[in-house]
Amino acid sequence: MTKVYGGNNNNASSNAQMPEPPPPSPPPAPQQQDFTVLVLELFAATTDKSEPLQINDLNLVFADQDNPAAFDGLLQ
Repeated sequence: MTKVYGGNNNNASSNAQMPEPPPPSPPPAPQQQDFTVLVLELFAATTDKSEPLQINDLNLVFADQDNPAAFDGLLQ
């Protein structure tokens, strides 16, 4: 007959510590997007059935802020 006893088991395996999980990865860096290119692409892709474009995580770069003709193509 086998007897099973409850209680504290002092095996070395029960005292083993679990390794700490690695820290979470940092969020990805925002993409850099030229503002002029973005606007021109948005206007070119706009139709009556266009879906909204997610731009909240974009890092906009204003390379044409001193270029008064940057959006002239939109007026043609």
